[in-house]
Amino acid sequence: MNELKEIFNMCDVMFINADIDYDELTSIDITEKFFEDYKKKEIRKQFGIPSNVRLVLYAPTFRDKNSGIDLFNDIICHLEASLPDEYMLGVRMHPAVAGKMEFDDDICNLSFYDTEPVLSICDMLITDYSSIIFDFALLERPMLFYAPDLEDYEKDRGFYFDYSSFIPGPLCMTKQSLVEEIVNYDIRNGQISYRHS
Repeated sequence: MNELKEIFNMCDVMFINADIDYDELTSIDITEKFFEDYKKKEIRKQFGIPSNVRLVLYAPTFRDKNSGIDLFNDIICHLEASLPDEYMLGVRMHPAVAGKMEFDDDICNLSFYDTEPVLSICDMLITDYSSIIFDFALLERPMLFYAPDLEDYEKDRGFYFDYSSFIPGPLCMTKQSLVEEIVNYDIRNGQISYRHS
């Protein structure tokens, strides 16, 4: 998380050195939506998410080869079967694959909604190589990284940074270790930082 914050600080320096009329600059409308607490209950209600459950969002990045649907279906089915009752699984798939996948009624499909309201109501993010982490980092909520195809992905696509040292959360290479990280988060940290009242 610290490395992500350093990147945001670098952006701040760029803005400071730019020719900007700060009297006209108030906030960034998109990220402002993350912090509008009064709307979060309304959004959860709209998506049918009870207030007493923790929403865990799985938001993987697009794969070039065969679009990754088999990988996505495998972990989604495992999470659905393994997560305790106090958790609800949400998914946000890439548009190229979202229309090709079907989900059980117990899974909250958030693929076709704007990113900001979706992230604002999530308690935890599971992703792999997606840039969604930069948006979610603003909320300072836990992130887990499920990347069983890391070696192949790195060969095919590559990274700007060393992946394992850059990601702001645990790296899980198996389905079992991912579930363990989710359910043990409360034990290690006392509680998830975001609660729904």
